[in-house]
Amino acid sequence: MTEEVFGRAFSILELVEAQRLEIEILLVAAEDQLEETRLRGEMLERADLSQLPVEGTDLDAVLAMARDLATGVAPRLAVSASSLRYRAYLGYLDELTGMYSRELRVVSIQGFRQAVLGRGDSA
Repeated sequence: MTEEVFGRAFSILELVEAQRLEIEILLVAAEDQLEETRLRGEMLERADLSQLPVEGTDLDAVLAMARDLATGVAPRLAVSASSLRYRAYLGYLDELTGMYSRELRVVSIQGFRQAVLGRGDSA
């Protein structure tokens, strides 16, 4: 295993950055899905549902409720919840990056060996 591969495997900041990229991709997909849900909802809002063969005295109320759920509320809630979760996780990753940046330093193993050996030779 090369030193570069070894160093990358143990670089927490690089692992966090890789996770950040994956979450950002998921967030963009969720935002695209939210827009698609909004557009689909607009189409259904304009649809004439009065021709549906449903019996009952409260047909208009039932159709209005079904339209509200199908066009906006349920799909929008699901996608918005995902988006909120991704944004919260990105905030967590920001905090994690800050914490590790303050507390840990990524040091080259080869540089560390040279420093230790150099001090040992001069002593």
